[in-house]
Amino acid sequence: MQVLIVDDHELVREGLKLLLGRLGTNVSVLGVSSVAEGLEQTAIERFDLIVLDLKLPGMDGIAGVQALRARFPETPTILISGNYRKPDIFAAYQSGAVGFISKNMGNEAMLNAVRLVMAGEKYVPSEVISVQGRDLAHSAGSRPNGVALQHLTRREQDVLAKLFEGLQNKEIAWELKIEEITVKLHLTRVYKKLGVRNRIQAVTRALDLGWTPRLGANGMDEVPAIV
Repeated sequence: MQVLIVDDHELVREGLKLLLGRLGTNVSVLGVSSVAEGLEQTAIERFDLIVLDLKLPGMDGIAGVQALRARFPETPTILISGNYRKPDIFAAYQSGAVGFISKNMGNEAMLNAVRLVMAGEKYVPSEVISVQGRDLAHSAGSRPNGVALQHLTRREQDVLAKLFEGLQNKEIAWELKIEEITVKLHLTRVYKKLGVRNRIQAVTRALDLGWTPRLGANGMDEVPAIV
């Protein structure tokens, strides 16, 4: 598995190399500082994943995604940024990116987002989805139809919200203060109600149905909005 990282900060590139190296022993990660260098490298070898910073010198990440996808339309491309606005997210998906990752995400959450993309799915960060974010859901390929979501209990909604954050069962159990076996039971019911088989499909299906997790004033997830 060949991964290309395009970021003008060497410290970020090296950190991402170490992190993405945890995806497997057969993962090779190359870092460059600009889109121009990235295009040069793609002319030499083929990559299975491309990760670009949103703000790059010479050519920004949005234009970079378009340039790279024009050459390799089948290669999944992710944009990353530590400072962005919601319009940047819309533009990312419209340019052909299949994921947008915040540099402020935890390591495990970031890895899970990358795994989701490598599994052929799209990753949309939950913190940028809102009732007003309907266009984002559409740009990620959604087909709003919230009937299945209405059958989820409040606790099942809580568990599903944690899947959006890329948390594993043990982490979900800790955050919701329930047993790990209870998390598994809730997930089994969520999968059945959404007609899916695993957590990746559950996240994608929920997005397709227009589900948007929101954070309440007390820090707990409110009932999801169906848009």
